Amino acid sequence: MSTKARSQERDAGSTRRPLVFLCLFATATLLLAAWIASLPGTAVLWLIGCGCAVVTTVVAGVVAGARARPGGRAPWFAIAALTPVIALVALCAGLPLSVRWGVSQSAFERALGDAEPSCPDLEAPHDPRLVGAYRVTLICRHAGNVFFFEVHGEPDGFAGFVRARQALPEQGRPDDFPGGVVGGPVHYRSLGDGWYAFSAIY
Repeated sequence: MSTKARSQERDAGSTRRPLVFLCLFATATLLLAAWIASLPGTAVLWLIGCGCAVVTTVVAGVVAGARARPGGRAPWFAIAALTPVIALVALCAGLPLSVRWGVSQSAFERALGDAEPSCPDLEAPHDPRLVGAYRVTLICRHAGNVFFFEVHGEPDGFAGFVRARQALPEQGRPDDFPGGVVGGPVHYRSLGDGWYAFSAIY
């Protein structure tokens, strides 16, 4: 093997190592973003941060991989470049929430019978339980609807799922929310079959 070939192989090997770490970081960030997007809350800033991290990392990895080849772009350049775009489209379309809810809906249907007749103090500690793929702290009835409060749904308020007896607006009034502890609007997102994801800010 010529000296030039050895040098090229050494350079490629030195580039692959950080490239592996970049790919691992991008994968971990993407999984975190997907987990956040699967929650009923509205952690928009978290998602924007994760999305930017994924795009930056993957683009940096693609550039590093392209430079590692003497001929220029690596064969997987186009696929790797499209990965963050596809991921961000899936996040914006709410695919993680749809998938996670899809595997959990039957468990929520079964848990309707466990609802307390009225909602107690929402800020008091409650023992969480697993319902489908979500951890729920409280299941209670309010104004004919059944509310499921999710543990990680909303850092600055409450989030979860509600089985409504009639259609709910996209933006509800704080007065209609159990407990009377929220000051801002309550956001509802229809999941079909009378189910909604909700989030409410203090």
